[in-house]
Formats: sequence, C-alpha cells, structure tokens
Amino acid sequence: MANLKEAFHDDIEGRKENQKEALDGLTAVGQDIEEGVVYEKNGVQVVAFLVDHPPMEPSYGYRVNFKGHSVVISGDTRYNENLIQHAKGTDLLIHEVAAAKPDNHSPAIQKILSKHTIPEEAAKVFQQVQPKLAVYSHIVLLDGLSDADANLAVRTNKTYGGKLVVGQDLMSFTIGDQVTIKEPHVGLIP
Repeated sequence: MANLKEAFHDDIEGRKENQKEALDGLTAVGQDIEEGVVYEKNGVQVVAFLVDHPPMEPSYGYRVNFKGHSVVISGDTRYNENLIQHAKGTDLLIHEVAAAKPDNHSPAIQKILSKHTIPEEAAKVFQQVQPKLAVYSHIVLLDGLSDADANLAVRTNKTYGGKLVVGQDLMSFTIGDQVTIKEPHVGLIP
C-alpha cells in the first residue's frame, strides 16, 4: 500500500489538475489482518477466514454479517473445508470458478486449475453450505474456452440442485428473506 500512491502518481496529479477538487477518495490505508473479525461498525461485521490458494499465503475469504443476514465471498481458492465452515447458513455465496477444455491436459493449464475451484468442486461446496443463492464470480476461463462452452451452471447442477447464477459485471443483489437479483442494464451508457 505504501507504494500504491507512487505507482499512480501521474494519474493522481492529472486528476488534481483537471478536476480542481479534493481527491480524498484516493487515500488508501493498508492494514494487515488475521483470521477473525476484521471490521465491525453500525451492525456490519466482516469476518476474514483462511482459504487455500497456493502459493499466495495467507489468502482470505470474507463473510459479511448484517441484521441476521450474510454474504460470503470465497476469494481465490481451491476446494476448501474452512470456507465451507464459515459459509454455512449464508444467504449469498459468491464463489470463484475456473474451467478449461476437458481434453486439455497441458501441465500449465492443470497447474492453474489446481489453485482454483472447478464447477464440480464448487457444487460440493454449495451442497454442503446450502446458500439461498450461489453466484459465480471471478470466472477463470482458460485455453480459449468461451462462456457458452464452459457450461459452468450445467456442470455444477449435475450434483447441486440449488439456485445458481453465473455472475455478470454490474449484477447486484438484495438480501432479505429472499435473495433477489438485479440484472445489469444492457446497452450503451448515455
């Protein structure tokens, strides 16, 4: 974090010059964390938990609790029991996923897949967690695999029968007794 401001120096200076206003939102404060509660304010609680994404250690997933509801974000991870334990009872589980063409046995592709969760493994996670809604995000498609060819939902639903959505940019969710999805608007931005 200490070098982030330096890395973006030219961009920050350009914004100061062109926008002629304070850029308070550019201030970043880094804080090392450990597994456990990392934030608690106004009824919002954020819990960090360890996941498995070698060689990046530690790697964390997060559970956000608020008024009896929760969202869990897996972070980058392969199948992980600790994630399952921390995600049980969540309303919304946002989970990463990776896929490649089934006939690709390239050592490089297999190495990448071994550090992430493939759809069949994610199905096992969802089956044990039983979220109201599971959402794929941070979708890693390798070897030129297209969204359509990846069949993420089909592969997952072979063993998981709950609600699953393949996430899209700008998709949002409302969490209450039900979890509702707001699809992003398609088209040009005016």
